[in-house]
Amino acid sequence: MPACYSCLEGLLICEAQIITTRGLHWQYKHNPTGEPLIKLAIDKKAIYVILLTLLRFSADILDISNWLVAIGDYDAALVRAVFMKYACITMDVESDITSTRPEIELFSDEEKLENFGRLCNEKSIPLTAFLVTKLLDQAPNLIEKACSVLPIKFEVHSHSHDQSQPDSEREIDASVGQYSRFFGNPPKGYRAPNGLITPGGLKRLADRGFSYDSSIFPSIRFDEYGYNHLSCPIRPYVYQTPGEILEVPMGVVKGVRLVISLSFVKLFGPGFYKVLIGIFGLPDVVTLLSHPYDFTLPSHLHRIKGWKRYAHARNAREAAHCFVTIVDYLRSKGYQFVYIDDMIEALDRSALPRIDAQS
Repeated sequence: MPACYSCLEGLLICEAQIITTRGLHWQYKHNPTGEPLIKLAIDKKAIYVILLTLLRFSADILDISNWLVAIGDYDAALVRAVFMKYACITMDVESDITSTRPEIELFSDEEKLENFGRLCNEKSIPLTAFLVTKLLDQAPNLIEKACSVLPIKFEVHSHSHDQSQPDSEREIDASVGQYSRFFGNPPKGYRAPNGLITPGGLKRLADRGFSYDSSIFPSIRFDEYGYNHLSCPIRPYVYQTPGEILEVPMGVVKGVRLVISLSFVKLFGPGFYKVLIGIFGLPDVVTLLSHPYDFTLPSHLHRIKGWKRYAHARNAREAAHCFVTIVDYLRSKGYQFVYIDDMIEALDRSALPRIDAQS
């Protein structure tokens, strides 16, 4: 057997084991007393290889699940649970770029907010937003307007977006207090400014009952906020602190680990991302990063200094088009758009990698 075929068979078997585990986890949660329903990787190997091929080449997940139910007497909900891929659109809600005032043009401009709300509702795009909580004191009306128009759930993006102490005890405690007073319940998720989370910060989050952190960019960055997280997994995993907290990393293209953020999609163009994804693929959980100012940058470019002004200017007036294009492309790849909370609920936490936060 040629080496390339042997390698392919090994990859398919590995992926079959992963997806079979997901199916058994789903059945245990929804039908624990029934007969095993997941037989694909065991006695339907030829069909399984065909399905994997179809999934890799943009087949629609609903078409595949309907086909399986028709030819193999498989439970439709089980099939969809086994093959489902999740996309979480996230938005870091902070003051507009480089602004020293509590202003968010996307939320304060009624027409722009209505247009964005219509887009999210028509495209069925739930938003998980990470909020700089001092805005709840400085501009609560903006957050109330966003809640009334958008399909949005808020979590925490520190209290003051201070990069010098992104996950300090003071920042975390202030954000929890402000959030809880405004929303009537504690936050579940945290995202540090510029992804600047530390082992100490992860421990503080776990100690205060946060369900998850979503700060890690599993990539590399070279500017003043630089990091090297190339050793981090690109799918959700668990940090041991020595307690535990789930990490939901930012989405990246496999292999090249290019971050999937709206600012980068505008910079490189959605066509470039589609080519890269077609070659390298994506993890089955993708978290896309955006900011309100991504949609209103022409008003703010004059405040951005140096080379970053030119980077942000690229496709600045085409933000909505770039956003819709990448959303439609992910959906064509079989991704279901959900809040991070709902994605976490679907995970088999016992099967996730565990990493010592100190390492």
